[in-house]
Amino acid sequence: MRSENLPQILIALLVIATVAVGLIVVGGPEAGRMEKRDESRIADLRKLGTFVQCVADLNQNTLPEVLGQNTECNKDIRLADPFTDTPYQYEKVSQTTYRLCAEMEVSDRTYYIARFEPSTGCLTLSYPR
Repeated sequence: MRSENLPQILIALLVIATVAVGLIVVGGPEAGRMEKRDESRIADLRKLGTFVQCVADLNQNTLPEVLGQNTECNKDIRLADPFTDTPYQYEKVSQTTYRLCAEMEVSDRTYYIARFEPSTGCLTLSYPR
């Protein structure tokens, strides 16, 4: 190895190390795919929240006990995770409060969504009577 090649080798090693550290910090392509799937699940939970409120409106301002299809509110609502086919969970907490939950792949990520708990994957919503 000649001494005039040393700067080029050091720069190449620095670039490789920088890329490696970047992949470790960011998580690489699979981490990005997991976050994208979680974003889809959160979007589904939000749509389900609108769906639950519509069903409650049709049911004399009463939250449903369980989720089921309702063609008057939304024909294309997803009641299950499109990636795992696991049903989304619905829990009626009180007469005006309910929770919608999904199994998230990245449970420690910060989502800037009010009343969403990343550790449980649950979105707590209220029905305005």
